[in-house]
Amino acid sequence: IYATNIFATLEPQEDAELRGFITATGSKLKSLEEGTATTIFAALDPNLREHNGAYLADCQVSETTGPGAKVPDAPENLWKLSETLVGETFAY
Repeated sequence: IYATNIFATLEPQEDAELRGFITATGSKLKSLEEGTATTIFAALDPNLREHNGAYLADCQVSETTGPGAKVPDAPENLWKLSETLVGETFAY
């Protein structure tokens, strides 16, 4: 979770809920640099070609924990649903 000014825009109850979520999940607030590092790593590291589609965390290939994360047909189904929702077909 990136340390931004989002907390300044929240109502007190929302602020408490977000901070509670951060604590409960063991998450930490990251600086802008820390928060963007994995995205830059994913975009620029040529060694990731062999890990296409992998989940990344803190600039490393990481195991996913969500139950739907490794459903074989999920990417294709999501692509088709997206095309249906926007009413357009995209080649990939």
